Amino acid sequence: MTESIRSKKWNRKKRPSYTTDVGAVPASGTGKSYTSSRRSRRGNSIQLGDDRPASTPRASLTKRTYTAKTLMDLALFYCAKRETSRPKLEQYLKRKMDLNTQPEGLVWIEEVLQEFERLNVINHERFAGMLNRDYARRGKGKRYIEQKLKEKGVGEQTKGIEFSPDEELERAIQVALKSVDKSTFKKITDAYARKQKLTQKLMTHGFDYSIAKKAVEVALKKD
Repeated sequence: MTESIRSKKWNRKKRPSYTTDVGAVPASGTGKSYTSSRRSRRGNSIQLGDDRPASTPRASLTKRTYTAKTLMDLALFYCAKRETSRPKLEQYLKRKMDLNTQPEGLVWIEEVLQEFERLNVINHERFAGMLNRDYARRGKGKRYIEQKLKEKGVGEQTKGIEFSPDEELERAIQVALKSVDKSTFKKITDAYARKQKLTQKLMTHGFDYSIAKKAVEVALKKD
């Protein structure tokens, strides 16, 4: 029994090694050849030589060519989906066109903007009112809303928006109550640190310090 096991052990054929060959060496009994390679120090992975194909650079995307009519259609399609401002629409149209090959596009864009203002497609007061209602529903304060309106290109229209202090305080209280119920605030055991953390959160939402302070006091009393 022992002799048969030993005979099988010592009569086992060795596996051919192709990692030490240099150049293309044909394998015995086959028509295949093996290129030079070396084993990496980590594991048994094999790192091939420089015979891999080089990556080709991506072709640059060419912008579509527009006419005055197709540019008008593009602007109508854009405004049909959302309220926008003159600066936002102008930026969108300039991004779509290749003004280097079509410099006349600047004239067409200005004509589109003037026509849309005449037809009341672009109305900054309406756009500012929509943004104000949207951010108010999200629980944002006056400073946050004013900053966002400036970024949208309708900062001048904030003068016509009335920000009620009572509504601001009510929104701040709702935000504070939601924050108090979260686990991150419940983990804070120190009362002063908890109050400071909650006040800071309300101020990042755009509420003034006086409103944030009142809202925190109301929220912590209800908690």
